[in-house]
Amino acid sequence: MAGRISARIVSKIAYNLRGAVEKKLWKLPLNYYDTNQRGDIMSRTTNDIDNIVMTLNQTSGDFFYYLLMLIGMIVMMITLSWQLALVTIILIPLSGIIIKKVTALAKPKFAKQWQYMGKINANVEESFNGHNIIKAYKQEERFSEEFRRQNGELYKSAFQATVISNLIQPLSRLLTNLNYVIVALVGAFNIISGAMSIGDVQAFIQYARQFQQPFTQLAQMAIQGND
Repeated sequence: MAGRISARIVSKIAYNLRGAVEKKLWKLPLNYYDTNQRGDIMSRTTNDIDNIVMTLNQTSGDFFYYLLMLIGMIVMMITLSWQLALVTIILIPLSGIIIKKVTALAKPKFAKQWQYMGKINANVEESFNGHNIIKAYKQEERFSEEFRRQNGELYKSAFQATVISNLIQPLSRLLTNLNYVIVALVGAFNIISGAMSIGDVQAFIQYARQFQQPFTQLAQMAIQGND
């Protein structure tokens, strides 16, 4: 049921986006089409919207599932020990800062990636439409060289964007492992003082370990949403 609702919402968003883009294209002045290549315009009206829809399809259904799982984990940890839960929950703002930093680094790379994707589409579209003229004036090498340059820039920007965005998972695991150590130390003091039993500390560590999965997934969705 949730998947069906999510699919309907995403499909409606895609429908409205395409309608808004089509309406905007009719309102643009003629000089816009003179100063922008048709392939680039086509890329923005098709590829960009498809990428938005794909990201929404990948994240919308799982978002609420992982969010509810995260809330459930926090409630269970608070029930066992609010002190240890506080130590674990501190992970959220720390990871939030990391996600913001990583997003800020990755965003220009993704923007450059889609910029060169548009240029490549424009180059290919111009090459096919003007094939006879290009052949007649022997401009094949010039167009091929431009394509190779743009393709190289696309490869470089896409590689850099992927590498930067993929930093989020190892960084999240690092914080989670650090959290295990702190929880184990604080839990040991609680056991010694009689505030908690060994079983409670073991149960809490299990919840803290499971806490990583929904949190890491939500963090990754945040990165994808900013692509």
